[in-house]
Amino acid sequence: MAVAGNIKIENRKNIISYCQAYEYTMSMEIGKRIQSLFRTILIVPGAFGAFRMKFVKTVGDYDYDTITEDFDLTFKVLKRAKVYFAPSAIAWTICPDKINAWYRQRVRWSRGEIETLWKHRDLFFRKHYGFLGMAAAPDMVLMDLVLLGLRFFNLLFILLVMPVLFTFDQYLEYLLFYSRVFLMIFCSYMIIEIISILSALVIVEEKRDLSYFILSPIIILLYRPLYAAVRFKGYLDFILRRDPTWR
Repeated sequence: MAVAGNIKIENRKNIISYCQAYEYTMSMEIGKRIQSLFRTILIVPGAFGAFRMKFVKTVGDYDYDTITEDFDLTFKVLKRAKVYFAPSAIAWTICPDKINAWYRQRVRWSRGEIETLWKHRDLFFRKHYGFLGMAAAPDMVLMDLVLLGLRFFNLLFILLVMPVLFTFDQYLEYLLFYSRVFLMIFCSYMIIEIISILSALVIVEEKRDLSYFILSPIIILLYRPLYAAVRFKGYLDFILRRDPTWR
């Protein structure tokens, strides 16, 4: 009753937009394909998606109580029908190419995500909704929290812990220990990333997307930990009931 399109980044001109091009390629070409295989596509993006109008009328159109209306409507559809992915249906979008604009967009998305998941919490662990309710939706929350913690730890370690430990010789042993932990986490991420990249090499038809895979170390070390901090801000805004803004 709904289908998600394949979105790509058009304005690739600096490191911020390159990272988003990489992010979109991996999330669409790999993530959406896997979700489609298990019929667990949780978001039909507002930028490029289609809904059967007659069916949407029965679930209530867009609501005004969330700021991620596409995510909310997808959940409403999923409770009654299937959602599919059309990889050959491609749309090009303009992404934020300045850090401030990217920050505002991602805070809004993160706030809307947790807001929508809370609204549809009645779906979690309900056999009536099958694999979606028993695993896919709860896993989204669990993995978000786990990955948020790991990436936040990475960011704090790089920005705060390492500079402090380097200034005191007596803390060298602790520095070596935490460096090993950090290296293990980084290597684990890289293994997963390499597997994903190799899969993408086979799947991706737009070959210029592949050139951005050299950004994977930057994505793992900086972009995703920074995004974790931004997501935390979005979650905090929801918990504290701060008014959402588009500016």
